[in-house]
Amino acid sequence: MARSPKMPPERDQPGQPTTVVSIPKPDTVEAVAGHPLAAAGAGIVAFLASGTAPLAGLLPSLLDSLARGRQVQRFEQSLKELEAGLNTMHAQVRELSDDQFKVVAEAGSAMFSTVDPRKLDLLKTAALRAVMRPDVVEGVADALSRQLREMSSAEAAFLVRHVNAAGLFISNEEFADPEGTVRVKPGSDEEIAMSGLMSLGLIYARADTWDAQMFEWSPLAPKLAELLLGSEEG
Repeated sequence: MARSPKMPPERDQPGQPTTVVSIPKPDTVEAVAGHPLAAAGAGIVAFLASGTAPLAGLLPSLLDSLARGRQVQRFEQSLKELEAGLNTMHAQVRELSDDQFKVVAEAGSAMFSTVDPRKLDLLKTAALRAVMRPDVVEGVADALSRQLREMSSAEAAFLVRHVNAAGLFISNEEFADPEGTVRVKPGSDEEIAMSGLMSLGLIYARADTWDAQMFEWSPLAPKLAELLLGSEEG
């Protein structure tokens, strides 16, 4: 049987209007989700729930735990809240600078590697505030992103609570605290948080006083606190 000749595709004839196909613009979340990190994490909730996550191979007995189910729900809820927040700032998201984009994407990526609901909350807050405060992240996006990944929720709470202190010191000695300083008791939870912030380079020692070793905040600390304001721990 003879085959019908293959017809060439139709083209607009001279004098006829050209057909224009309209491509819809991505929504606010897609503008951020286009980042490779976000794209890689698109199925993270299903991944955690499927039992194929790395933890499943190491500790299969945890797969049926109620705690695992709660964590998946918390994670999913945090992502929904982040999405809702970004959608209310459509115009700002469209105009994100490179520094803003990095902090938002890195904070979102860090959400995939924590099981602490308070850490999820502060990462969500930091991502949203990075959109609102371009002045805070300008020129320091790499440093801020690194701190957000590494910082615990307890350390974040200590930072927000005491960032305006003129100095910090650890002591049980009986003497009047220098004006504007914060005394931290040895062995307390606050000392643990303060030690963690020192290891992150956010607190460092200054010259000894006659009665105690005094510490002070790094210049990055106030910027980080601005991103964390409004989080559950703040």
